[in-house]
Amino acid sequence: MMFQDYALTGKDPVVRSFAEQTLPTLKAHLAAINALDVKYKNLAVK
Repeated sequence: MMFQDYALTGKDPVVRSFAEQTLPTLKAHLAAINALDVKYKNLAVK
């Protein structure tokens, strides 16, 4: 994940800070959309 990589190894401190602050929200959104994906794929199979 680009944000995760930059949050750990980014050279620009301002951009790195932004990536660090934004990463938890992005991870939460990704988890939510993955859960929806599984839910609706399971519904489509039925």
